Amino acid sequence: MHGLGIDIVPLPFYSEDAYARLADAGAAEKALRVLHGILKRVEQCNELRRADIVWIHRFAAPIGTGLVASCIKALKRPLIYSYDAAVYIKRGKPNRFRDWFGSWRDIDGAVAKSDAVLAWNRELQAHALHREKEVCLLPAAVDTARYAEIRQSIIASHDDLTFRLGWIGTPATARYLDLVHSVLSTLAREGPVEIRLIGGDMAEVPGATVRRIRWQQETEVQELCEVDVGIAPLPDDPWTRGKSGLKVVQYMGCGLPVVASAVGAHLDLIQDGVQGFLVDSQEEWLDALRTLRDNRLLRSRMGVSGFETAQTKHDFSVVARAVADVCKQVG
Repeated sequence: MHGLGIDIVPLPFYSEDAYARLADAGAAEKALRVLHGILKRVEQCNELRRADIVWIHRFAAPIGTGLVASCIKALKRPLIYSYDAAVYIKRGKPNRFRDWFGSWRDIDGAVAKSDAVLAWNRELQAHALHREKEVCLLPAAVDTARYAEIRQSIIASHDDLTFRLGWIGTPATARYLDLVHSVLSTLAREGPVEIRLIGGDMAEVPGATVRRIRWQQETEVQELCEVDVGIAPLPDDPWTRGKSGLKVVQYMGCGLPVVASAVGAHLDLIQDGVQGFLVDSQEEWLDALRTLRDNRLLRSRMGVSGFETAQTKHDFSVVARAVADVCKQVG
């Protein structure tokens, strides 16, 4: 962004250490970390006075994002609000901590008070447009130059006949893998299958090798580049229709063909039969994966097409230019 004339000063609610510990923290520790973050937000008000623009992504805090937005407007600072997920929806069990604070209730207020909105898919764009806001539709993005460099350093044909499937996500989203468990079991009965899970877990798949890998920014691209196909199963509901589809873009950045549920952002990211396959039913999942398992040339062709798509439409530089344009409009 600096090269486009914009300097960004991040003001995270949690420190990196606190965020890393949050998933395993008890209720008391979480409460203390939230209190510390809120006190830090109060101290940051002076810094906001010096800013040309204030940008809130998702939540300014687990509680009070709408209040923070009001304070920013009281300081007469232009406000940009952005979201890459349907954070205005109460989700229940997957986000009990955030729902307990009622964070989702603040989002409509933050959108209403903003001078511009950045939305990472059409569902989110529609949410903001319904509130008569100026909306910039942004693509999920990756650093394709970095991806290409890592991919070139590790590309090698597999000597065995193992069909390697990759998935990347979080413990909260790993439950979507249950949608394809029976499909993976069928594939494993037909031949050797390795399932590489980065950042999540699933039930054992009889006959398949399931590799569970801790997510690390330094190694995620390499781990993905070593599989044959990236998978992205999703149910069709209001939350998933608001997802940005980042994992699909990551797969394409790694030069992988993609098999994904025909839901939400996936419909815009993938041309069925070009970068991969869009599927609805268990039968379609099985047919798509069998087709890619049995056709290395097709995997290669789809992977090349996917990388070209990532490079031209989903590179960080594309997002940076779009964000810079919005900043210049509201600043």
